[in-house]
Amino acid sequence: MYFCIRDDDTSFFTSPEDLERSYGKIKSVGPVSLAIIPFCLAGSSKAVPEKFRNRWTIHPLDQNRSLVSYLRLEIAAGRFEAMLHGYYHETRSLKPEFVSGDDLMSKVRDGRKYLEDVLETRIAVFVPPHNRIGRRGLSAIESADRTSVERQVCEGAGDLGPPTLGRYGRDSNDGLTTAGLEFLGCSI
Repeated sequence: MYFCIRDDDTSFFTSPEDLERSYGKIKSVGPVSLAIIPFCLAGSSKAVPEKFRNRWTIHPLDQNRSLVSYLRLEIAAGRFEAMLHGYYHETRSLKPEFVSGDDLMSKVRDGRKYLEDVLETRIAVFVPPHNRIGRRGLSAIESADRTSVERQVCEGAGDLGPPTLGRYGRDSNDGLTTAGLEFLGCSI
Protein backbone atom coordinates (compact mmCIF):
# COMPACT_ATOMS: atom_id res chain seq x y z
CA MET A 1 0.00 0.00 0.00
CA TYR A 2 1.22 3.47 -0.85
CA PHE A 3 0.60 6.58 1.17
CA CYS A 4 1.18 10.06 -0.20
CA ILE A 5 1.30 13.49 1.32
CA ARG A 6 0.78 16.50 -0.91
CA ASP A 7 1.21 20.01 0.37
CA ASP A 8 -0.09 22.76 -1.92
CA ASP A 9 0.96 26.38 -2.25
CA THR A 10 4.65 26.33 -1.36
CA SER A 11 5.79 29.74 -2.62
CA PHE A 12 7.99 32.75 -2.04
CA PHE A 13 6.02 33.27 1.19
CA THR A 14 6.88 29.83 2.63
CA SER A 15 9.72 29.56 5.11
CA PRO A 16 11.97 26.53 5.69
CA GLU A 17 10.80 26.66 9.31
CA ASP A 18 7.17 26.24 8.18
CA LEU A 19 8.07 23.09 6.27
CA GLU A 20 10.26 21.70 9.05
CA ARG A 21 7.54 22.30 11.62
CA SER A 22 4.99 20.53 9.43
CA TYR A 23 7.06 17.64 8.05
CA GLY A 24 10.27 17.31 10.08
CA LYS A 25 9.66 13.73 11.19
CA ILE A 26 7.40 12.59 8.35
CA LYS A 27 9.83 13.39 5.53
CA SER A 28 12.38 10.97 6.98
CA VAL A 29 9.99 8.09 6.22
CA GLY A 30 9.29 9.09 2.62
CA PRO A 31 9.14 12.17 0.43
CA VAL A 32 6.47 14.82 0.85
CA SER A 33 5.17 16.14 -2.46
CA LEU A 34 5.21 19.94 -2.58
CA ALA A 35 3.01 21.68 -5.16
CA ILE A 36 5.11 24.80 -5.73
CA ILE A 37 3.97 28.13 -7.19
CA PRO A 38 6.81 29.55 -9.30
CA PHE A 39 5.66 33.21 -9.36
CA CYS A 40 3.18 33.75 -6.53
CA LEU A 41 0.70 36.56 -7.14
CA ALA A 42 -0.05 38.31 -3.84
CA GLY A 43 -3.82 38.22 -4.06
CA SER A 44 -6.51 37.47 -1.51
CA SER A 45 -5.31 34.00 -0.43
CA LYS A 46 -4.80 33.43 3.27
CA ALA A 47 -1.47 31.81 2.31
CA VAL A 48 -0.25 35.32 1.44
CA PRO A 49 0.88 37.30 4.51
CA GLU A 50 -1.52 40.09 5.37
CA LYS A 51 0.98 42.88 4.63
CA PHE A 52 1.19 41.65 1.00
CA ARG A 53 -2.42 40.52 0.54
CA ASN A 54 -4.42 42.12 -2.29
CA ARG A 55 -1.43 44.04 -3.64
CA TRP A 56 -1.38 41.83 -6.75
CA THR A 57 2.42 41.91 -6.86
CA ILE A 58 4.42 38.98 -8.26
CA HIS A 59 6.88 37.15 -6.01
CA PRO A 60 9.29 34.73 -7.77
CA LEU A 61 10.35 31.70 -5.73
CA ASP A 62 14.06 32.36 -6.33
CA GLN A 63 13.79 35.63 -4.39
CA ASN A 64 13.42 33.59 -1.18
CA ARG A 65 17.02 32.40 -1.06
CA SER A 66 16.77 30.53 2.25
CA LEU A 67 13.76 28.55 1.01
CA VAL A 68 15.45 27.70 -2.30
CA SER A 69 18.63 26.50 -0.55
CA TYR A 70 16.58 24.41 1.87
CA LEU A 71 14.44 22.88 -0.90
CA ARG A 72 17.49 22.01 -3.02
CA LEU A 73 19.06 20.11 -0.12
CA GLU A 74 15.86 18.35 0.91
CA ILE A 75 14.89 17.41 -2.66
CA ALA A 76 18.40 16.06 -3.35
CA ALA A 77 18.15 13.98 -0.15
CA GLY A 78 14.81 12.54 -1.28
CA ARG A 79 12.77 14.12 1.52
CA PHE A 80 10.67 16.35 -0.77
CA GLU A 81 9.59 16.16 -4.38
CA ALA A 82 8.68 19.29 -6.32
CA MET A 83 5.57 19.63 -8.49
CA LEU A 84 4.42 22.56 -10.62
CA HIS A 85 1.36 24.24 -9.07
CA GLY A 86 0.15 26.73 -11.65
CA TYR A 87 2.19 29.76 -12.56
CA TYR A 88 0.86 32.68 -10.51
CA HIS A 89 -1.89 30.71 -8.69
CA GLU A 90 -4.07 33.58 -9.85
CA THR A 91 -7.75 33.97 -9.04
CA ARG A 92 -8.03 37.66 -9.83
CA SER A 93 -10.88 37.00 -12.28
CA LEU A 94 -12.60 34.91 -9.57
CA LYS A 95 -11.83 31.79 -11.62
CA PRO A 96 -8.79 29.60 -10.97
CA GLU A 97 -5.84 30.17 -13.27
CA PHE A 98 -6.12 26.90 -15.20
CA VAL A 99 -9.89 27.16 -15.60
CA SER A 100 -9.91 30.49 -17.43
CA GLY A 101 -6.37 31.86 -17.64
CA ASP A 102 -4.48 33.07 -20.70
CA ASP A 103 -1.36 31.66 -22.39
CA LEU A 104 -1.56 28.46 -20.33
CA MET A 105 0.77 26.38 -22.50
CA SER A 106 3.59 28.91 -22.00
CA LYS A 107 2.86 29.01 -18.28
CA VAL A 108 3.17 25.22 -18.01
CA ARG A 109 6.33 25.11 -20.11
CA ASP A 110 8.00 28.19 -18.60
CA GLY A 111 6.90 27.44 -15.02
CA ARG A 112 8.30 23.94 -15.25
CA LYS A 113 11.63 25.14 -16.69
CA TYR A 114 11.91 27.88 -14.07
CA LEU A 115 11.34 25.47 -11.17
CA GLU A 116 13.74 22.91 -12.66
CA ASP A 117 16.44 25.58 -12.96
CA VAL A 118 15.84 27.16 -9.55
CA LEU A 119 15.49 23.89 -7.62
CA GLU A 120 17.98 21.86 -9.69
CA THR A 121 15.53 18.97 -10.09
CA ARG A 122 13.19 17.47 -12.65
CA ILE A 123 9.54 18.49 -12.43
CA ALA A 124 7.30 15.65 -13.59
CA VAL A 125 3.90 16.48 -12.07
CA PHE A 126 1.48 19.37 -12.57
CA VAL A 127 -1.12 20.09 -9.88
CA PRO A 128 -3.87 22.52 -10.93
CA PRO A 129 -4.40 25.42 -8.52
CA HIS A 130 -7.53 24.93 -6.40
CA ASN A 131 -7.74 21.38 -7.84
CA ARG A 132 -9.71 22.80 -10.76
CA ILE A 133 -8.81 22.74 -14.42
CA GLY A 134 -10.72 23.67 -17.56
CA ARG A 135 -10.45 22.31 -21.06
CA ARG A 136 -7.89 24.97 -22.02
CA GLY A 137 -5.80 23.97 -19.01
CA LEU A 138 -5.88 20.30 -20.00
CA SER A 139 -4.95 21.26 -23.57
CA ALA A 140 -2.05 23.35 -22.29
CA ILE A 141 -0.64 20.41 -20.35
CA GLU A 142 -1.02 18.10 -23.36
CA SER A 143 0.65 20.65 -25.62
CA ALA A 144 3.58 21.25 -23.29
CA ASP A 145 5.21 17.90 -24.12
CA ARG A 146 3.04 15.92 -21.77
CA THR A 147 3.70 12.24 -22.25
CA SER A 148 0.93 10.76 -20.14
CA VAL A 149 -1.68 11.63 -17.60
CA GLU A 150 -1.48 9.83 -14.33
CA ARG A 151 -3.24 10.04 -11.05
CA GLN A 152 -1.96 8.66 -7.80
CA VAL A 153 -4.77 8.23 -5.38
CA CYS A 154 -4.24 7.84 -1.67
CA GLU A 155 -5.92 5.12 0.34
CA GLY A 156 -9.69 5.36 0.38
CA ALA A 157 -10.21 7.36 -2.80
CA GLY A 158 -10.08 4.31 -5.08
CA ASP A 159 -8.82 4.06 -8.64
CA LEU A 160 -10.96 6.17 -10.93
CA GLY A 161 -8.99 5.31 -14.05
CA PRO A 162 -7.50 7.81 -16.46
CA PRO A 163 -8.84 11.36 -16.21
CA THR A 164 -11.64 12.13 -18.63
CA LEU A 165 -14.17 14.95 -18.69
CA GLY A 166 -16.88 12.54 -17.58
CA ARG A 167 -14.99 11.52 -14.46
CA TYR A 168 -14.82 14.99 -12.98
CA GLY A 169 -17.51 17.12 -11.41
CA ARG A 170 -18.64 20.34 -13.05
CA ASP A 171 -18.48 23.69 -11.39
CA SER A 172 -20.35 26.89 -12.16
CA ASN A 173 -17.37 28.38 -14.01
CA ASP A 174 -17.20 25.68 -16.72
CA GLY A 175 -14.23 24.14 -14.99
CA LEU A 176 -13.56 20.61 -13.89
CA THR A 177 -13.20 19.97 -10.21
CA THR A 178 -11.21 17.26 -8.51
CA ALA A 179 -12.75 17.82 -5.09
CA GLY A 180 -12.62 14.74 -2.93
CA LEU A 181 -9.44 13.32 -4.43
CA GLU A 182 -6.35 13.18 -2.29
CA PHE A 183 -3.96 13.73 -5.20
CA LEU A 184 -4.31 14.76 -8.80
CA GLY A 185 -1.26 15.08 -10.97
CA CYS A 186 -0.68 15.25 -14.66
CA SER A 187 2.72 14.00 -15.73
CA ILE A 188 4.39 16.59 -17.94
